[in-house]
Amino acid sequence: KKELLESVLAAHGPGPLLRIGLALDAFVETPLAGVLGSARDPFDLLARWRRIERYYHSRHRTRIVETTANSAIIEHYQRSGPPPGSAEDLVVAAVLAALTGWLGAHGVNLDFISEEANWPALRSGDVVEPCPAVPPVACRRWRLSWSEFAARREIVPPPEAPPGRWVSTGFKLDDQTVRKVFLTVFGDPTRQLSLAQCASGLGLSGRTLQRRLAASGAGFKDVVALARLEVAARTLVETATPLVEVGFLAGYSDQAHFSREFRRGTGMSPSSFRDLTGSTQPEPA
Repeated sequence: KKELLESVLAAHGPGPLLRIGLALDAFVETPLAGVLGSARDPFDLLARWRRIERYYHSRHRTRIVETTANSAIIEHYQRSGPPPGSAEDLVVAAVLAALTGWLGAHGVNLDFISEEANWPALRSGDVVEPCPAVPPVACRRWRLSWSEFAARREIVPPPEAPPGRWVSTGFKLDDQTVRKVFLTVFGDPTRQLSLAQCASGLGLSGRTLQRRLAASGAGFKDVVALARLEVAARTLVETATPLVEVGFLAGYSDQAHFSREFRRGTGMSPSSFRDLTGSTQPEPA
């Protein structure tokens, strides 16, 4: 893949690679697009993108160097091995610009920056013409900016009642606080909410939430684990999503974490669970 992208850059310049990154038509129909599309704002989008990189143990990753209210300076770097090439930098930067616009940002600009120069590659989501034959600056660092943001997709509130459950763990959801935490995580498991963030969303202090959960015999981590397990189980049974993606969609940190926690919660591997329960029905909540 790297060699192919570099050959395109050498033969045709950066323009085609930027346009490849901007083409989201196929991606927006995938489950991962749903995860990114539920981001609250461009900064949440970038955080979710980085979680995808960590989940798949990508050697090349992005990090935010600096932010303002309407911009982020992003660096593309390597965890091990050789650094990403300019062609990879161009595609990743353009993908993030396209996703930012898809999420609801207007006036999306992309500038590749270095100490020596600045290359304005995209203006309002389009490639700046004429596009140079060779990138005029190193492409490992770029500024992604937007003039305003209005979410294109309505943020869906958590469901009011839990669905039929595929996972039976003896954990009760009849306590109101437990149920609210479960539904908050179940509604957006990839958001990685802390106890403090969850409490704030419920109009409680962190200490009050802990106390109420403890009174019901539950801990915050227990409820989060159950919600993730339920999302994973439903995804395995009700969709054809590849196993490698299911764990991420359910909020697990990586594939090993997913497999370990799923086996602990159900007594079987994710693949065995899919095979065994594919023709059954969930239990009532």
